[in-house]
Amino acid sequence: MLVFIQVVGNTLTITGVDTWHEGMYQCEAKNTIGMARSSAQLRSLSLAPTFEMTPVISSKQGAVGGEVTIACRPQAAPRATIRWEKNGMEVDAVMANGDLYLTDLAMSDGGRYTCVATNVLGEARSSCALNIQGEERGCKCSDYTM
Repeated sequence: MLVFIQVVGNTLTITGVDTWHEGMYQCEAKNTIGMARSSAQLRSLSLAPTFEMTPVISSKQGAVGGEVTIACRPQAAPRATIRWEKNGMEVDAVMANGDLYLTDLAMSDGGRYTCVATNVLGEARSSCALNIQGEERGCKCSDYTM
């Protein structure tokens, strides 16, 4: 990970923070009237993915031909990578924010969808049962001869 430390004016910016950067930081300001100090404690948060506060909705309804979005909002630090599975197979309809977005729904889209959140500290899963309602549209053919 690239670490960048920059001081501009009265602001200290550290990007790519790691546990190595933890500690007490002090800012000292001086002028002709006197001096002042301010301190801040920096701690690096490390958290394996969890859905304890925001589990994926347990079930959702969709209609044939419609669309559905299922949100995935795990807590994790560093940020988790999100993937979705349907009945154990990876699904490609993942939005940039990690939500699952399905369009032109068919009866075959129904099933159990699982959001899988992964970071260097671990993995967590949360699932939603998607139920599709309505009838498939298409050609109904009959077997008869004239």
